[in-house]
Amino acid sequence: MFLFHGTRGNRETVRSIAREGLRPHPHRWTHGVLDDEAPTVFVSPTPVAGHGGDPVAFAMGFARHKGPRAPGDGWIIVFDVATEGPDALSFVKAVVANRDIDQHFFGQSALSLMLAPLSTQPNAPLVIEVLYELAQRDDLHRIARELEPTLVSVAPGVSMPEPSFARWRAYCDAIVRARSSDEVERAGRRCGVDRESAFVPHCELCVETLADWAYALPSRVKLACTGGERALLLARYGRRDLFGQGLEQHARMVGRWYEAAGRSEIEQGFRRLRERRREQTPPIERLRAGTPIDLSRVPDAWTPRFGRTHTLEDARARDVQLVCDAIDPRHMIGAIHLASGPRFRPWARPTRDDRLPSKLWRAARWLRAHSARADTIYDG
Repeated sequence: MFLFHGTRGNRETVRSIAREGLRPHPHRWTHGVLDDEAPTVFVSPTPVAGHGGDPVAFAMGFARHKGPRAPGDGWIIVFDVATEGPDALSFVKAVVANRDIDQHFFGQSALSLMLAPLSTQPNAPLVIEVLYELAQRDDLHRIARELEPTLVSVAPGVSMPEPSFARWRAYCDAIVRARSSDEVERAGRRCGVDRESAFVPHCELCVETLADWAYALPSRVKLACTGGERALLLARYGRRDLFGQGLEQHARMVGRWYEAAGRSEIEQGFRRLRERRREQTPPIERLRAGTPIDLSRVPDAWTPRFGRTHTLEDARARDVQLVCDAIDPRHMIGAIHLASGPRFRPWARPTRDDRLPSKLWRAARWLRAHSARADTIYDG
């Protein structure tokens, strides 16, 4: 079975991997997935894969990203591993579908927001209590359409003389795409946002820190968990907005989590969550320990099941990445020289009749047939 790993460097990089194999490195996101802080490496069963696990993207230094490209040439390291025997794929710790990685990150953010208190007041209700109570209402769809975005606070050096959530979202989208401070300044003038420093934030997490918005429930909506007071639900800037774009969806989902439980059991569980809200354990673990949640109703990508249970067929799938321990150099059959600096090597440039995936599969099969050393290089 072929496995592929994209990287940047020079021929010494290839020789080093041929001597030592793939050495693991710390990756924070895998700690939550695996409940393990051990370092990991990533490989793919295909040379071209989806966003987040594409060997070609790693080899090209993420050309679509705004940051500087990693130096050196582009290489795809090729391994050929046995799929039978007691040690077959024993180095694989998890198999993660690339399409689910964004859902995993979104789920962790969503769960954290759900367990956040509505205010700093002692024993304030949690967002999940609001969602659960909304799920019991017949007018939930109407409530979701009547949310009112409200500016809560802005970072020092940021001002909006006429706050508008639509214009703020437009500004955030513009500065995430920006490549220069001039573009950031133009976006500010266009959207009515003033910033003392027009630095270019290259990630959505940086943008989120610039202002806090909240969605106010309609004033007619009185909830028992808030004592009849109007609830504000935090609005995060991002590709997916938990409440503005999904209040009805997520409230109904929370309702399904507790369908089989009694009302008093649920209320006692939420009370325990409020008492334990300062705990640092993962949100899903707090929900499981404190409330009668039905984990079978929670999306796999949001739970500790994500990636941990896998079969050989899962590892062979077309658009997955394998999260691994170190991979021994004896499995390496060579490297594909994909790019010189930022450009594809002449042999690798796709044509109408010969696309990049077929070129890379052909290169891997050539290495399997002709490689005598781990540092053999295919260059067309």
